Amino acid sequence: MARLSSILRLAQDRRYITIQSVLEYPYEMGHLHQRDQRTDGYRVQQFSAENLDGFLSLHELTYGGEPTTELFDWRYNSPYLDEIPIFVALDDADTVVGATAFLPFRIAAGDTAALALQPANAMVHPEHRRNGLFSRTLTSAIDHYRESDAEFFFNFPTPPALPALTKLGWEDVGTMPTCFRLQHPVALLNGSVPDSITPVASRIATTVAKGHCRIRRGFADCDPSIDVERYDDVPVDLFVDLYEENVPERVHVVKDRAYVGWRFGNPTWDTVSYVARRDGRPVTGLVACTRQANGITVTVLMSVLPSTAVDRDTDALVAVLDAVVDDHRHVDVIRVSGYSLPDSILERFDFLSNHAFPLSRVTNKTHLVTRPIVDDAEDQWYLGGHNISGKDNWLIELADQDAPF
Repeated sequence: MARLSSILRLAQDRRYITIQSVLEYPYEMGHLHQRDQRTDGYRVQQFSAENLDGFLSLHELTYGGEPTTELFDWRYNSPYLDEIPIFVALDDADTVVGATAFLPFRIAAGDTAALALQPANAMVHPEHRRNGLFSRTLTSAIDHYRESDAEFFFNFPTPPALPALTKLGWEDVGTMPTCFRLQHPVALLNGSVPDSITPVASRIATTVAKGHCRIRRGFADCDPSIDVERYDDVPVDLFVDLYEENVPERVHVVKDRAYVGWRFGNPTWDTVSYVARRDGRPVTGLVACTRQANGITVTVLMSVLPSTAVDRDTDALVAVLDAVVDDHRHVDVIRVSGYSLPDSILERFDFLSNHAFPLSRVTNKTHLVTRPIVDDAEDQWYLGGHNISGKDNWLIELADQDAPF
């Protein structure tokens, strides 16, 4: 582990691609902390169809990649709103030079549910930064949604974004742990390791591979009453049943039919879902999505049901994760929320937390921030008796966190 830490630090010190840049989605949001300097010449409005090309161009400039209308339609035509939740800033030539978009989710605590909005894809063109456009698009959205059914904002900003959001009333709830299984460390560092220590990185990869073999040998004698089924899509009814039979009391994103049918439909993801059955009865479900990012193949364990807040079949969880790891031995890294699986199982499968050494030295923490849309009474910070600004009151999975498409 110490050698892995040394490699990661060396890669960071030499300003090569680091573990942070390949394990997490890239955000170019340094403009968010800048002070307003001028606002003349700009117009902020709700998104309309004629803004689509400009929005996609700004997205490509900010995040890279080649965003398509197909991706846009999947992302922003959600089942929870009958409008496109985007606010754009236009210059005097009607060019989109800034935007703040939102993803709607239903959140719940026990039997109490509410519509919540997650700010996403905040963008300002480099030539138009330092002019308050982020704040203007965001405050325009706040004013708009005061008259809607939405009750809360919650999102996961990068550190540069935190000051701007706290000035606008957001509370920093705390950091959400993410765990990584580094299956091909040399590939992750993408040539940033000098030849002199490449053999060390190779030994790390071998150690991980041996760990996987050890895991599979240890699991071979597991309860034969557990079977794992694989699906090339997500069996909506099965996953909804697993959620509804075990609804958490803590604040969480509702995994209803609308959510399951929408959230895992990104056309650029290679999605496989797993269902573990004990004596024929479904007891555990997992959704795994694989994509390319910065030349690295990443598999994200988006959601595991039931949640960690209820009693779960540990042997079934092990069986499902064993199947996932076996099917994805070719990928460079597997990511999962620290809230999706018990620590004991994550450790057994050689996952490393970004809250612990060595990854804590080379990765940013994922902050959860939140605020009521209408903040004029203390009780508006509560959902089902749970304070939404309390970290211990939340359960968050990677499927609940925004990332650029």
